[in-house]
Amino acid sequence: MNHKKYKKIFYREIFFIVLALLFILPLAIHGFVPAGDDWKYHANRILEIACNIKRGNFFPMMYTYTFKRIGYLLGAFYPWLMLLPFSIFKNMTSNINVAIGLGYAFYIFIALNLVYHVTNKLFKNENQAILTSIVYSFSGYILTDCFKRMALGEFLAMIFLPVAVYGFYAVFFDNKKDWPYLAFGMSAIILSHVLSTFITSTLFVILLVVLFHWIDDRKARFIRLGWAILVCIASSAIFFLPFAEQELYQQFNQPSQTTLQVQNFGDVIVQSLNGTGYACGTITILVLIFGMIMWNPLNKVEKASYVIGTITLIIATSLFPWDLLNQTPFNVIQFPFRLYMLVTLFYSVVAGKIFMVMYQKLKRKDRIGNLLLKGAILLTILLPWFGSAQEYLDNAGVGPLWHINDYTPAKGQNDLENVCNHEVISDGSAAILNPNDIISKPNELIFKGQLIDNAVSLDLPTYNYKNIHVYRDGKKINWKPSVNDTVTIHTSKLSGPVTVKYVPSFIDWLGIIVSIGTWVVGIVYYFRKKIISE
Repeated sequence: MNHKKYKKIFYREIFFIVLALLFILPLAIHGFVPAGDDWKYHANRILEIACNIKRGNFFPMMYTYTFKRIGYLLGAFYPWLMLLPFSIFKNMTSNINVAIGLGYAFYIFIALNLVYHVTNKLFKNENQAILTSIVYSFSGYILTDCFKRMALGEFLAMIFLPVAVYGFYAVFFDNKKDWPYLAFGMSAIILSHVLSTFITSTLFVILLVVLFHWIDDRKARFIRLGWAILVCIASSAIFFLPFAEQELYQQFNQPSQTTLQVQNFGDVIVQSLNGTGYACGTITILVLIFGMIMWNPLNKVEKASYVIGTITLIIATSLFPWDLLNQTPFNVIQFPFRLYMLVTLFYSVVAGKIFMVMYQKLKRKDRIGNLLLKGAILLTILLPWFGSAQEYLDNAGVGPLWHINDYTPAKGQNDLENVCNHEVISDGSAAILNPNDIISKPNELIFKGQLIDNAVSLDLPTYNYKNIHVYRDGKKINWKPSVNDTVTIHTSKLSGPVTVKYVPSFIDWLGIIVSIGTWVVGIVYYFRKKIISE
């Protein structure tokens, strides 16, 4: 056993744990205040999953404890699996704000390790890999996602983005046997955020077209790509199959549809340097400048990263004619600044090399001098980040939107307010249900009380989705959607409370089994290969 090697790993992991806790230090200083445009939306997602976990359900599809308790089928449309750590922390701490902070720390620790791992595979330089992982994890845009926007899905996707990008590079330009990085990296992104999946996939298609000429051994590499796609589909089937099943069942509008909202390039530079707004951070702008100044020491991968990052930064701003794309599928992006997630990754690769070159030039022979130099580099990365974090939290606010209309059936949009107010039509008369007459269970709502129990005909405040089952007096009953796509029943021979329940279909169970099986096989294969190689 190589004790020196494992001792080094131990100290590195302790260092990463300390950094992960530093990431949430600004939150702790501010008393873990709620912060972010989408705080209410994602906090309720976490609460819903936490309530399900407490009751032994790890497949929350119909949201019945939160989102106005209308049986909102958010679990089928927005990836939820990566929220499990946040929800587990919620059940451990009981405080949603602390749980979110601990969730951030957990995933930053994961990000530090993943970026270190893939960067070290690329450059075979542990110090450069550590520097790159710190720059990426403490980047301005990850900070923006967490403390300014609380774009939790995008934050989670950014944790796994480096793995997918490395996998793409390995498949076409390096060790093609590393294709599982592309498969499972993309799968983790899919299980985090749909829009980030779209952005990452678009990047890969563009790079493949532009760089096709330089791909050698094409047949073998495209075979590996095929395997990566198949494994990616299998490992993300737990979300992909239920999502497809619902989308094919009826019509849904594009979520949060809006015209593309573009930032001025000059404003991006100023806000990034000042640590304000929806920015990509001080280090990113410094890389834009110093990448040109220190061009020669960069290797081919680092130079390519700088070029891709710079082009993406330009495209993400008003320098690119986004107005022309408003009537195209790219409109789904909503905010082109989402592309900063790509800029952040590619510029972090360049930043890691720049800091490494600076360290090599300034390196001292004495140990204390080198420690001070490393400390100075670390502070150069962290101090602007802390300044931005303080700025965001000093002006913290919570967005007012629940986004319930995002995945409400298109035919039911006009009746959404009545449904959220729990309006029931009982034997032809409209009335508001008492909140105590709605009982929440995992994937299940029970409607009871005077307005319900003795009614023959009911139009309930919950929507029509695939796999909805309705029960009364212990018996499964037929139901049909109303003109507003709500659940209606007519039972002349039955009375009492009515249960509306989401029952997982064969497609749902197939997705669960295939995904879990694929991930288990992948993890076992990875560690088996690692043990054999050692």
